[in-house]
Amino acid sequence: MEIGQLEAFERAAQLGSFSAAAEELNLSQPAVSKRITTLEALVGGALFERTGTGLALTDLGAVFLPYATQCLSALDQGKEMIRRFQKGLHGDVRFGSLDVPAMYFLPDPIRRFREAFPSVDLSVVVRNAPALLIPLHTGALDAALIGTRVLDKRLEVLARFIEPISAIASAHHPLAQYAAEQGKITIADLTQHTIFRVMFNRDITSVVDQLVEQARDASGGAVVQINGLLAIDLVAEGQGVAFLAENTVKRQLEDGSLVRLEIEDLPDFRNELLIVKDIQRQLPAPTQAFIDMICHQWRDIRVT
Repeated sequence: MEIGQLEAFERAAQLGSFSAAAEELNLSQPAVSKRITTLEALVGGALFERTGTGLALTDLGAVFLPYATQCLSALDQGKEMIRRFQKGLHGDVRFGSLDVPAMYFLPDPIRRFREAFPSVDLSVVVRNAPALLIPLHTGALDAALIGTRVLDKRLEVLARFIEPISAIASAHHPLAQYAAEQGKITIADLTQHTIFRVMFNRDITSVVDQLVEQARDASGGAVVQINGLLAIDLVAEGQGVAFLAENTVKRQLEDGSLVRLEIEDLPDFRNELLIVKDIQRQLPAPTQAFIDMICHQWRDIRVT
């Protein structure tokens, strides 16, 4: 039994004419008649009978028609699923990320991805960088957003971003008020206050460590090493100062609840983030589309 035979039968049954079925299928009428005759031999009886007004289904034809229709419908659905899969409209995305960048890098791309690909499952796994590497290599993750200090030759860099890092404080913090009056502050001013130690790349973390130690010497306080998300809340409460990616607190900087401290004797800091994948694994089309949306969202800080 062939698909062409089922198509000829279904069209002739719906249109009530071999000639009309032939025209719709772009076949000759003898070709349609031959396909139906062959199908009748396979099912063991006549599917049509001629009437004064055209064709009518026999009892056998009426029983068989729903199954032929279901078969053709399933085939059409299968073709559509293949088309959608090839265009990235079906499947799943498994993406990993560091915790703090996930908070501000991914929400807008996720929203746009859900609108563009409503049938694609999306899973975002938030872990530290070492915990993201094994899933990347085993295929449990398609790609991940990580920091730059990961020495793994099995990773392929798909995109690189460089973002500014600034000293951030609450608008009500004494340093913010002092800076508003003086314009800039110095490292010596900074070290009189609590500095939250947030991990970035080694270069930034090394300088912040030195500042933290100076602050401890000046104030006698302890080192406060915390997650970046927790640091944002404590900084917003006026508990201290933290070096943070400006994009992390973009909304708070815009509404004025947090401020950027200009420190005149401190070099500019930049943090790098990478989107990577295992070098031997191919990206599924939906994952590539999701990464493209991330890159478009952050095109102003993307360098490669």
